[in-house]
Amino acid sequence: MAQQLVTIFGGAGFVGTTLVEHLARTGVRIRVAVRRPNSAMHVKPLGDVGQ
Repeated sequence: MAQQLVTIFGGAGFVGTTLVEHLARTGVRIRVAVRRPNSAMHVKPLGDVGQ
């Protein structure tokens, strides 16, 4: 079965960060869309960064 890919809009906010952390622990591939990439650097260490 192919690995799921989920896109989260607002993934750098309070709720988005919690959701991204939970999904990362379950092994889901996550694409995070943020308004200000520089303020979302805390999301990067949650897993391997791809495009």
